[in-house]
Amino acid sequence: MSKIFVIHENSEWLPPFAEALDAEGVAWEEWYLVEGALDLDAVPPEGVFYSRMSASSHTRGHVASKDYTRSVLSWLESHGRLVINGRRVVELEMSKVDQHTALRAFGFDVPSTVAVIGRHHLK
Repeated sequence: MSKIFVIHENSEWLPPFAEALDAEGVAWEEWYLVEGALDLDAVPPEGVFYSRMSASSHTRGHVASKDYTRSVLSWLESHGRLVINGRRVVELEMSKVDQHTALRAFGFDVPSTVAVIGRHHLK
């Protein structure tokens, strides 16, 4: 079985997941993405990459986590790695506009909505 790389930024979330992986004898490695550097010329390891990035990372003071994770996921996907909850999932979780347009595209009834970016556009 391939090694699983667990991508996250919330230390409180990891222990139950780690215990379950260990109990099953799964080889895994934690990738804690709060801030860091990414060598774009490096080749990522082989394995399965499981992203648990949270849209609320900034509420834990991890303001760079979203951008760091987006970068890492793009790098992994560009090398053809299997990524569970990849870049598109992160974008969908982060953007209410993406959520709205995806629901509409799949035929869901959604309320009339105006996206406001910046306080001076509020009415």
